[in-house]
Amino acid sequence: VTGTISLNPGGLHPIGVTVFDGYVWVANHDGNPTGSVAKIDPTTMQVVDLIPVGTESDSGPTTIVSAAGSLWVNVPNIGGVVRINPLTDTTIATIPIKGACASIAANAHAVWVADLDDAGCPGGSPGISRIDTSPNTVTATLNAAGTTGAVALDGETLWYGTTNSNSLGRIDTTTNTIAGQLKLPGPAFATAAANGFVWITDQDGLLFQVQ
Repeated sequence: VTGTISLNPGGLHPIGVTVFDGYVWVANHDGNPTGSVAKIDPTTMQVVDLIPVGTESDSGPTTIVSAAGSLWVNVPNIGGVVRINPLTDTTIATIPIKGACASIAANAHAVWVADLDDAGCPGGSPGISRIDTSPNTVTATLNAAGTTGAVALDGETLWYGTTNSNSLGRIDTTTNTIAGQLKLPGPAFATAAANGFVWITDQDGLLFQVQ
């Protein structure tokens, strides 16, 4: 550890983090008066801007990714995904997705949002929502065999993991169809894909490697 930075008083309970355009961007799940996205200069280890998102002081943003020249962050307390312009630090659009509480994957053309429907994020539609980056609208909703908490993009394949059916599935992003599924030993929590392998952590403290 070479440095530590406090996000108080505006930012509390940091969760998601991404790097874009020479800055570190952190999703503050809680905040004062609302949740926010902190823009951090890594050379000075200082917060240079704080972008408020959501409407409440808690249950704010959880996951943040960068794609298509923008930042994308889900905000449970408004049931949606917020698109931020990192050059002006302003909100471009808010896309309604009730279950936008878990992970996000994105490329230049689309953003895939894992939709939860549980006690922590009620009212969602279990599965995956696809947002096209050009119109900033949901263009497809996929039923991924249950509540989905984890997604990861690898080329034209989107991998997803479910929490109630304990499944790992793959979606062909060119056709928006589910191309295959397999059973996991436990409920998926987070996933990453690279070099021919998919890695999944589960809610029982295990790590799975899938070829």
